[in-house]
Amino acid sequence: MKKVLFLAVALMTLNGMASAALPPLWQNVAELKAILNDKQLGDTVQSGEVIEDIKKTETGWLIVTNHQEVPIQVVYAPATRPGPAQFTVVFPSAPK
Repeated sequence: MKKVLFLAVALMTLNGMASAALPPLWQNVAELKAILNDKQLGDTVQSGEVIEDIKKTETGWLIVTNHQEVPIQVVYAPATRPGPAQFTVVFPSAPK
């Protein structure tokens, strides 16, 4: 009986951890992965440019290359259920 009770408590704990928000380090990693995997980064930064720095800002991230600074905004969706925070990345509009 004790084993069954222990297993039930362990499963509930693991389930709660899987649906919890990501710790700040891993949330930042998720944001950076989304930015680096986004096609718009390649449209904004030329292939000959070198990323020299990536800085966290109040609204998202700043990608600094050898030719420009690209501010990227991270917009969070309202939480409708437990789990990792849902967000979108917004690149600056292209100059006209």
